Amino acid sequence: MAGRMPAKTSSVREIEAILDRHRNELVVPGSMLNAFMIPAREIAMQSTGSGFSISAADLADLVALRDQVVGFLAGWFDRLIALAGERRRNLVRYDGIGVVSLGCDCLSRAVLARWGLKKTAKLGEKSGPFDLAVHYPETVARLLADGFSGYLDPDQLAYRDQESICVHSDYLVTFNHEVGQEYAADEFRKLRDIYSRRIVNLHAALADLRPVGLVVHVPHFIELTPTRVDCLKRTLDLITARRQRPTSMIVINSHVPGQPVGVEEQAVDGFLLRHVPMPQADYVWHWPQCYMSDDGHAYERQVATIVAERLDQLITSTA
Repeated sequence: MAGRMPAKTSSVREIEAILDRHRNELVVPGSMLNAFMIPAREIAMQSTGSGFSISAADLADLVALRDQVVGFLAGWFDRLIALAGERRRNLVRYDGIGVVSLGCDCLSRAVLARWGLKKTAKLGEKSGPFDLAVHYPETVARLLADGFSGYLDPDQLAYRDQESICVHSDYLVTFNHEVGQEYAADEFRKLRDIYSRRIVNLHAALADLRPVGLVVHVPHFIELTPTRVDCLKRTLDLITARRQRPTSMIVINSHVPGQPVGVEEQAVDGFLLRHVPMPQADYVWHWPQCYMSDDGHAYERQVATIVAERLDQLITSTA
């Protein structure tokens, strides 16, 4: 994903200084080593207490286990380190571009943040209504065209006890990150407060003077039909007309490998649609055991590369 120099709102040195002041307080070597000691102690007990390693075969098993664990952890950390480096480079490179998630699920925020194509909350990125919930393309089109009319109407909201989440009966929205009865209490007061702020954040992001990339991820459980593609194009036209500034939409359609897709890939003006097969049918993109695998990493890199190349075009258009 290397290429031209980025459009900047600040100098590269200033951006790097901001990133260097950032600290991930969840990853502290000393305390995290204690977590690794838990399975290590269990292995020790199984080798010297509850079970005893004695024979030549037992010794060979310990050597094999050591090599497997060391190899696995080395590869795991190598990938984390390489991804952190790429994240930093992309955060510097694309500082001059606004990246706005338009759903349909959380991947368009989470994976882009993982690869540094979108800032994290700690770096000042504020969530929009489409970042952390499930919205169909036609829902996004309606909401933006109608100014979110009825979106926070408590009469249209419902609570699913089985899943402990709220949904919107008319717009067919699933608020899957707000889990618990507290979000439904007092006529969904807490949920409505959160999404009121997120709507304001979205309007602010779309009013950004910088070029803006609109990113849509269509997960495999939402069929991408020609009608839905038309909805997305209308949404792009609406936002572009309101912004009167460089704007592009990138649609990533994740589909089950081997299954046909309903529409052709497209690259027309500011609209880009690409199909990306998942590594396997039961792939869960937000599980570390999936996205840290070789296939999962390759899948995410393909998504990130598609988005980055279109952001590069936005940079070029304003150079």
